Amino acid sequence: MQYMTLSLKKFKGLNNILPTYDHARVEFVGRTAITEAFLMEAKNLDLTDEFHLRMRKGHDPIYNQSNGNIHSLWSNNDICLLREGINLKYLSTDYLSHNLRENLTPQKINMSYLDLNNKIHYSDGIDTGIVENYTSRSWGLDIPPSPVLTETVGQMRAGTYRIALSYVRNDGQASGTKLPSVITIGENKGISVSNIIPSTDSTVSYINVYISSPDGEALFPYTVIDNANQTFSILGNSLQSGLSLQLFNLVKAPAGSILEYYNGRIWIVSGDVVWYSEPFAYELFRLASNYLMLDSPITIFSAVKDGLWIATEDNTYFFQGDNPPFKVTVKANYGAIRGTLQKISGTFMGKGDNNMVSVWTSKKGIQKFYK
Repeated sequence: MQYMTLSLKKFKGLNNILPTYDHARVEFVGRTAITEAFLMEAKNLDLTDEFHLRMRKGHDPIYNQSNGNIHSLWSNNDICLLREGINLKYLSTDYLSHNLRENLTPQKINMSYLDLNNKIHYSDGIDTGIVENYTSRSWGLDIPPSPVLTETVGQMRAGTYRIALSYVRNDGQASGTKLPSVITIGENKGISVSNIIPSTDSTVSYINVYISSPDGEALFPYTVIDNANQTFSILGNSLQSGLSLQLFNLVKAPAGSILEYYNGRIWIVSGDVVWYSEPFAYELFRLASNYLMLDSPITIFSAVKDGLWIATEDNTYFFQGDNPPFKVTVKANYGAIRGTLQKISGTFMGKGDNNMVSVWTSKKGIQKFYK
């Protein structure tokens, strides 16, 4: 009787793209056929580092949800975040949940997270915030309303003065400012500053006051006042110097559905618009000018070493360059499926390098791009 021994040496993983005849490589050694093979189908199996198959382990519940509405689970191996109903929570190592924030939108909308400088930035398109040291806080600060200026007695020089206010958080982060309030006073007069609205953000410690020189355009730091103060007076001419104010019309982070970091800025996708922060100032945004506008809602946004991959519902683009304005190239005349983006090492894609590769599912199959 003739016989043949088939020895399955390695399972190379699941491959549902190659034709059947390309799924295996056979080496004959006497009456033994040694085979390395792809799997055409696999259910409840894991592939070990030695390319052996083993049954996938079962699972046990580790956290009993209270309202049946858990989603947006995320972890960076240091902290595990999740949404449960209207609450943002973190899961401790004993599998107990702890509230970070309440009163989020009751809609079941996926939360996007961005881990940067030991701060977890988050947004679901409606709400935004930052988790730092197991505490949730605002992502940027509201702009103080413009104060009311009136002339009073003092020793100031005559001229036109401009005054602006900025909230300052306890970590030194400043808010933007509105356009300054303006007043013209006579010789040997002062300025009464009133209608100062304290910030309702519990992390705000004080308010920066900026003032121009008489008839000057630029504003410079003058003093700081407690967040509870609602009025104060400027009576003398001891105006301070320093860096001029650069915070006009800068606002806190807008809400978005996709968050990304690239080249010293945070990028926030909202519909068909991408907002980007000031350079290395991740809580300040200039919405009037710092944005990219696409042709339809954005489904994929991925930063790579020399630019940005952006796919919409209709097209796929590469934005090449370090900062706007970019060189824009249409890479495909079809879009991508939202939520399918993964970043993996190029070694897994057959390129033989360690560069990160952006992979997603398009309307015409899986796409992979090396940059």
